[in-house]
Amino acid sequence: MDYRRYFLTAAGDTLFIMLMNAFTAWFFALIPVYFIVVRNAIPAYYVWVLMDFYGLMNAVCFYIRFKFLNIATKNKI
Repeated sequence: MDYRRYFLTAAGDTLFIMLMNAFTAWFFALIPVYFIVVRNAIPAYYVWVLMDFYGLMNAVCFYIRFKFLNIATKNKI
């Protein structure tokens, strides 16, 4: 059995990873923190809840990419 296919690797897929991390950081972390905490003067400890949401959304996006776009069969460098 070839166990190499089960390891996480970015070979050949680094552009997607970079863009997805930038997108999720802005739209699920920075912008919500600005509007909820800075503009509405809500206590800063709510940032921890927002960071949990950011981590969850990041994981969901990468799971969808892994599950439905079959990155295991992509040509790698």
